[in-house]
Amino acid sequence: MRPILVVLGFLASIASFATACSSASTPTTPASTMPHLYAAEPDANQVAVLAQPLTGASLPGFAISGFNFNSGVAFDSAKNLYVTNTSTPSIAVFAPPYNAASAPVFTIAGVTSGLSTPEQIGFDAAGDLWVADETNGVIKYVPPFSASSAPALHVNTGLSSPQGVAFDSAANLYVADNAGKLAMFAPPYASAPTTTTTGLQFPLAIVSDGSHVYVADFGVKGIVAFNTPLVGGDTPVFTLSFGLLNGPHGLTLDANGNLLAGTNAGEIVIYSPPFTSTNFPVFNIPCFEAPSTNCLTRQLAFGP
Repeated sequence: MRPILVVLGFLASIASFATACSSASTPTTPASTMPHLYAAEPDANQVAVLAQPLTGASLPGFAISGFNFNSGVAFDSAKNLYVTNTSTPSIAVFAPPYNAASAPVFTIAGVTSGLSTPEQIGFDAAGDLWVADETNGVIKYVPPFSASSAPALHVNTGLSSPQGVAFDSAANLYVADNAGKLAMFAPPYASAPTTTTTGLQFPLAIVSDGSHVYVADFGVKGIVAFNTPLVGGDTPVFTLSFGLLNGPHGLTLDANGNLLAGTNAGEIVIYSPPFTSTNFPVFNIPCFEAPSTNCLTRQLAFGP
């Protein structure tokens, strides 16, 4: 079950700050090597596409629709777009160029797919597709992908409710498990986690810049950072929480090292490095969905 946003009266001053940060006069992020940001908007059942450079006044140029609570978005090396449908377990695969009329070229689904509740997804350096499936663990698929793709590997040991996956520079697999933990698996990933860090509350997404892994923890309303590789007993290096009182759901890094977080209120919150516990957002893109009940932003990815 996804968490329910509770808006408290004492957050009015934070809302004012967010409004100020979303004005057209806010700074922009330097354009990444990919010209667009793709945002999973599961309550609107669409992927919103925003042109770079991003500003506090950014709006989608178009949206790709037709999903059923789409939690995850990712691109392979050929810039094909992969979108998970959580409520109807499947992965829709699209080919460029993209526009509002884009339709899947094929969909991974059915009993042989191994999918049950797919959440957020990612690719490793070899081009393999990894899916955090809340019910069935972490599922690995190897190319070439097709409608009949079946799991090449299930990573289940030590996991309860996977939500997100990421890799560090040593190819260690990190899994955000909303049972309140971060698990690290060493290659070939077939055994128990090398180590598990507890103390998180409701981790939903994860990204790595190689030397750190960043976990979007909805429970603590912050982004929790750990050094990599994770070792037993590791504690967070810091928690970034300013601007995240609505709770982070999705994360990505752009080519310039900026960290972007999607929230339970449909925001996209942008931070510039170096990251510390005292980072304030560079700016905030407010929810652009109507009605406001559709405001939820999950996984983010840069693409063509």
